[in-house]
Amino acid sequence: MNLPTLASVELKSDDHFVARYVASSEHHLPKLPTFANSIDVFKQSEGIATVFESLPKDVSCLFQGYTAPYNSLTLEHFLNNFGIKLKSTLAIDLLDIPGIYKRLGVSMPEMKFVQGDAGDLTNCADTSSIDIVIQDFILNCSPTVFAHRLLKEARRVLKPDGIAMVSFTDSSCLRSSISIREAVNRLGVTWKPNASGLTELADTPAQLKQLVLNLIGSTLQGDLEDHLIFITPPEGRFEFFQPLSNTIDLIRDAGFDVVDLQRSVGRDAADLLCMRNRCLLRPK
Repeated sequence: MNLPTLASVELKSDDHFVARYVASSEHHLPKLPTFANSIDVFKQSEGIATVFESLPKDVSCLFQGYTAPYNSLTLEHFLNNFGIKLKSTLAIDLLDIPGIYKRLGVSMPEMKFVQGDAGDLTNCADTSSIDIVIQDFILNCSPTVFAHRLLKEARRVLKPDGIAMVSFTDSSCLRSSISIREAVNRLGVTWKPNASGLTELADTPAQLKQLVLNLIGSTLQGDLEDHLIFITPPEGRFEFFQPLSNTIDLIRDAGFDVVDLQRSVGRDAADLLCMRNRCLLRPK
């Protein structure tokens, strides 16, 4: 893997991040999982028809996190197989997704989009108001404390007979011999718990340059021994991985039952083997 220069990181990092999911972009990474990949996996479940045929014929959907441009169209086509119409779509993301799509030259399907914290939907979604909630690998974008908030909020807004489709990568195929705290300390930078990227650690451009040149593409131990952090190219965002059992515990603690779990081996942006998990959840 070719490590990026600092110049590449100083470009619009949000645009780089989203462009990885845009087929027409020079930064497209086809090995990254998308919601379309998740749908293909969910279709392999023997009970998938029973689960979705129990939904109303007109449903509302919430995407907590939205990157690949045509996620909602993928869901709409999938639901059509069960005679279900997608009547409304709400998506929330910290990034200015419509603005990024415009700069990348791609269109965004019709939906209500809110730029904000997907772990706090109090201003845009009522309790028990959504039929389908989708978290497609966004748990890996958040430290554990925030991942728990995402799941709890998904449970709050989901209807009692609704469905959550949650996908995430666990740590089972990944290894590291050094902690991120130790790695950044060696470079003269203080580790900040719950940081989500290199730019949050660096206090000066010189520090950021050192972090970029030494750490991008690395997999390091997080604050807990069985948690790992992968530092993604080219912008230095973190992806967070933990054992499958830990995430299942978070899911259950948030108030969900796992009605189906599909596991598959994939390769991430750095061509590392990884174990991907796709869950269908029901409120307890």
